[in-house]
Amino acid sequence: MSIQETVVGIVKNYFDNAVIIDDQLDYEHKVLPEIEDADLAFIPDDLDVIDTETGEQAAPATQLTPFENQPIELFYELTKEGIITFPYKYQNTKDEIQLNLLSPVLSQAKLLVLDWNLEDAKSGSNLIPGTASLKILNNYMVNRKGLKCAVIYTQTNCKDVLDEIGKHFDIVDEEAFFFQERGGENGNSLFGFVIDKKVQASQIMSAIGDILLKDKSITLHIMDSAHRLEQSISNVMHKFNAPFDKVLFTQILSSEIKHEDIPSFLDSTLLSDALTQHSQMNASNFLFGVKLENIRSAITLRPITEDEVNGISGVIKFKDKSKTNINNLLKDHVFVDRLIALLSNGSLDSVENFKSGLQHITNNQLSEEQLRDLLLILMLIDEYRKDTLKFSANFHKQTYYLTKLLKYYHTSTNQIDTGSIWRINGEGNNYMLCITPYCDTYRPEKVDHLYKFIVGKEVKPSDKLLENKEAGFAYIGVPNDKSKSLKFVKWDFFNVTSMDEQELRNKYQKLIVLKKDYVQNIINRYIAYQARAGVNELFFKEAYRNNFVDLLFQE
Repeated sequence: MSIQETVVGIVKNYFDNAVIIDDQLDYEHKVLPEIEDADLAFIPDDLDVIDTETGEQAAPATQLTPFENQPIELFYELTKEGIITFPYKYQNTKDEIQLNLLSPVLSQAKLLVLDWNLEDAKSGSNLIPGTASLKILNNYMVNRKGLKCAVIYTQTNCKDVLDEIGKHFDIVDEEAFFFQERGGENGNSLFGFVIDKKVQASQIMSAIGDILLKDKSITLHIMDSAHRLEQSISNVMHKFNAPFDKVLFTQILSSEIKHEDIPSFLDSTLLSDALTQHSQMNASNFLFGVKLENIRSAITLRPITEDEVNGISGVIKFKDKSKTNINNLLKDHVFVDRLIALLSNGSLDSVENFKSGLQHITNNQLSEEQLRDLLLILMLIDEYRKDTLKFSANFHKQTYYLTKLLKYYHTSTNQIDTGSIWRINGEGNNYMLCITPYCDTYRPEKVDHLYKFIVGKEVKPSDKLLENKEAGFAYIGVPNDKSKSLKFVKWDFFNVTSMDEQELRNKYQKLIVLKKDYVQNIINRYIAYQARAGVNELFFKEAYRNNFVDLLFQE
């Protein structure tokens, strides 16, 4: 299967429901069956002229123009593609009335196909074309459920429509007529494109795939992952739809799971099995192929300059020797020709192969660290050229958002959670990381209402600290929402303290919570450090499992 076929398949799997809104959408129009000439002999000549019931002459048939027939044809095509489609004919009534009707459907729709000039529905209207469509787009964007795509089709010039949309949305790619919602540093829910009204359903899916592959290839991977996860959850659901009530209640009672914790227990039980199935499904991987083409295009356009190397290394922090060697290489025309040839190699399908190819064309002259730096420059050069002035700021913001997304979660409560990070009131650089066991944070009376913390302080990054491999401390980036940046905190395992709830809340404010896997890693390292120091501390309770096993096998 080609990359294009794979991408279209992912798009179809994800965008499995749609809404079509058009003032020419006549879904009551019926297509008559075809008849042979021989059948006409049995039809009276005047049947199509005289109404047999009233005796009145029938009105002549109206010939539909291609554009008038297009909305219903597109509806049929989307349905044939397996996409659940809701058709809505825009009416000659107030926009607000129709938006109230459409809002519940739009809030659930993944794909919106929208006619740009809905004003034709209102005879004599002097409204500017696109007025109603922009209202619908804004309504569609309000509910940020997953990823949404808006296809704006039009009989007029696509560039003119894109210019009007650009007053309200960010234009990502003018050539592809591609736009997305503004202010997407923390993620975009809505993207879309403008297309000619003669479009077919298959062309829509291909266009979405082409745009995402070019400009948002990571999004394609997330869509594929989401679909596979949905499949695995569906597979797991029917397995759990069985009479497990007796056993589940036995486990809940024996493990003393609180009433409010039962949903979380069921969630983790279901998801653990779903994620196991999810990891066993074949996943697509074309991320490197897209990046490879971007690198090749950038280098073919013009060589990488010393200023560009210095600009990128100012963000990534390369050593001077590494910068010097890389700059010398990139000035070597023979090396650049070999690099372009390597990038044009059709069998180059992974970062590992690319790295091996670079080692070969450099005759193994670069150290492992310098080779990594060269790879980073090549991987970032296209993005650096897109917006050189804002590259550093954007890079750090992306690092902040990605770290926050991968390692942390926000809670709506001010509870003292395991993994919660607290900072001393004000703008001080003292932090506290809660390492109290999960069960004790829900039953603080069992530990005399004292919570245990590792004390941390902000420390500027260094190569040694960033490696985060030392036995005596953990070093992590903590998101700072005010500056949209990371504050790097060193947690010394020898510096621990216990504090009651009142003292903690008086002196510190809760910032964020580390996800379970990350805080568990720090706790494990802390326990290992304390074990080396001869301190016997056990944070892992076996009661949950042992009580259940004892109950099952007791005589």
